[in-house]
Amino acid sequence: MASKQLAWFSYGSPCTRPLHWRVWFAVLPLATGAGLVAYILSGLSLISGVGLAALIGITASRLAWNRTPEAQRPALRRYMIVGCAAGATATLAYDLCRYLVVTFLRFKFWPFDVFSIFGQLIIGDSTPRWMRLAVGLLYHYANGIGFGVAFMLVFRRPTIIAGLAWAAVLELFMISLYPTWLNIKALNELLSVSILGHVAYGLVLGSMARHGVQAKSCSAKGNAMRGELRT
Repeated sequence: MASKQLAWFSYGSPCTRPLHWRVWFAVLPLATGAGLVAYILSGLSLISGVGLAALIGITASRLAWNRTPEAQRPALRRYMIVGCAAGATATLAYDLCRYLVVTFLRFKFWPFDVFSIFGQLIIGDSTPRWMRLAVGLLYHYANGIGFGVAFMLVFRRPTIIAGLAWAAVLELFMISLYPTWLNIKALNELLSVSILGHVAYGLVLGSMARHGVQAKSCSAKGNAMRGELRT
């Protein structure tokens, strides 16, 4: 039974489920990002876009969960917890890197203005600025954490290289959508800030995910061995 529980989770072991099955679970944590893409491309409100994507994600996750063997569910939960922690820390590293770049290079482009825009899209422009900033910041971190969880689900073996590849995909979406949406003129500064920021995100995400999987796997194996000894 213990080996079956670790089949999903053990570092270095192939996932027992195909990619399309794991993607079902990844839809929900990607809902905030998908909602923003829908808003930019179609004009659908951010709340409606996120809500629709979340509804689809909940449905997909429920179907996939029902088809997940009972023995693998605890390991899947642990995998998602690692993704949450790695995603949150990677987002913090992303913001810190961007702040250092714009501060030391004296860029005119200020990447954190988008937080108030996120907040305005969610709670409206009649609310106090500090409230829009707070809501926008929460949305920003929900994005980063969601991307971290999705990363854990998409990649069978999380590594630093995989983290950088995932960050490159996020960077591609950002530079494809943000300049036109926000009417950014300082494109060179945007590229410098976003590329370096996503490199930091990918490095931290991949490193923490790899370490987290190894640590959780060893802990689960130890618990399984202690259980077998007691029996």
